[in-house]
Amino acid sequence: MFTSHERLKLSYDPFTERRSSFLIPSKNRTYAQQFANVYYLRLSKLRQKLIEAASAKWKGKKVGRVLDVDVGEVCVVVGTIYCEMKMKPNVLEDLAREHYLGPASSLKKWVSKDGQDETVMLEDESGRIRLVVKDRQKWTFVTGTSMAVLGRETSKGDLDVHDIVCAGAPSQPDCSTNPEEQEGWVAIISGLDLDGSEAARLDARCDLLAEWLDGEIGSEEERQLAKRVSRLVIAGNSVRPTSACVDAVKAKVDKKPKRYGYDPSKYTPLPTERLDEVLSDLNLPIDLIPGSNDPTTQALPQQPLHQCLLPKANFSKSDHKLINGPNPWWAKIGGQTFLGTSGQNLDDVYRYVAHEDRLKLAIQMLEWNHIAPTTPDTLWCYPFREEDPFVLTELPRVYFIGNQPRFETELVTFSSSSDCESQKKQTRVILVPRFSKSGIVVLINPATLACQTITLLGDMAKGVGESDGEGDESEIPAEKIVFEMDEVDDDDE
Repeated sequence: MFTSHERLKLSYDPFTERRSSFLIPSKNRTYAQQFANVYYLRLSKLRQKLIEAASAKWKGKKVGRVLDVDVGEVCVVVGTIYCEMKMKPNVLEDLAREHYLGPASSLKKWVSKDGQDETVMLEDESGRIRLVVKDRQKWTFVTGTSMAVLGRETSKGDLDVHDIVCAGAPSQPDCSTNPEEQEGWVAIISGLDLDGSEAARLDARCDLLAEWLDGEIGSEEERQLAKRVSRLVIAGNSVRPTSACVDAVKAKVDKKPKRYGYDPSKYTPLPTERLDEVLSDLNLPIDLIPGSNDPTTQALPQQPLHQCLLPKANFSKSDHKLINGPNPWWAKIGGQTFLGTSGQNLDDVYRYVAHEDRLKLAIQMLEWNHIAPTTPDTLWCYPFREEDPFVLTELPRVYFIGNQPRFETELVTFSSSSDCESQKKQTRVILVPRFSKSGIVVLINPATLACQTITLLGDMAKGVGESDGEGDESEIPAEKIVFEMDEVDDDDE
């Protein structure tokens, strides 16, 4: 058993082969091309897999195009789903209005529970056909997903759906683990939500995180566990805008007229300065993934935060390197592949369905072979010309999504799509909650895919945006540390 006072190290590979597809140098960015090309690239990439899946499931059924569907005949069509919803944002309708109202992003759901206000269509390069779905709860239809549909054309020209099949999870390369790394762990958090204000609760949690990872506090078991944590991954929303910070800056800066719609008095460096302090206090390797509130590009894939934003963390420590990565994010840690996002992809897909099961949707993304299907319709993305990087070319061993309402996880076993895959495909899917609200640190063992959580000061949970000032100091528990260690049991293990 590992009992050294030195931190256990796990091998680390930035997995440039996969991660580079999410990196777009500023000199190469161009927005002259149409977004429709993204759908074409996506369907072209997945078409053959869908044809093979359809042929295996519905033997003897010929796969055709939308234009080739004949009335009354059972057929199979491969295409991309498009959902028309009454409450879903539509850029063309917004532009047609006299006053632009902006996207309806504040709505929790765009679909009604009965699905009456929804029209589902399947389209390919030849045309589009409306799908008639009698049991709406049986399948999940989300704009941008590519699938094969078995059905019969009605007299009205619609396609009565009998069954569907998705591309399925991609292949999973064999991964070897060094025996010396069997006891190593990777810590994942998200949603630090630092705003630069004197937030007693959040400051206490951040200090506690640094002290525990250094092995300074906790029981002997907890200290030994901390030393087995090889690195920390922060999955987005490390900072957040706050009215308190804006008011503080406005008090010091004279009111100036806006220039090109931009008010310079609304900018404050306080959140990034506080983040820089927190990161520089952590004495282990860190991977920083941007989120929707972080100061970088907003369209997916989000580009890494610039090093100059965090000078202490980036330049002061050479032995504990901070790696600024994109969102989505690939890496190999301890010989196993990790894929993570900051949550925008799941949050957007969640609006298309009536149910509340976010973990189910995260697993379905792997079965769809695409981690951000709603791009570019309702989720901003770069207009790629040569490939859709969100299409999965291999199945990760760990897939995590940050900034979710609560912690959830499942070790998912996928069926092999071919006889050449001798081993079963398994992926640990994790929903990581906001650290600012839950105090939860997720720990994952790359060798065994075991998962557990540690809750730091769990009884201090408070919603983002609530007041948190000096008057709250008395509410911090007197105990130095309050640990809640939970091991996750999987029925399928």
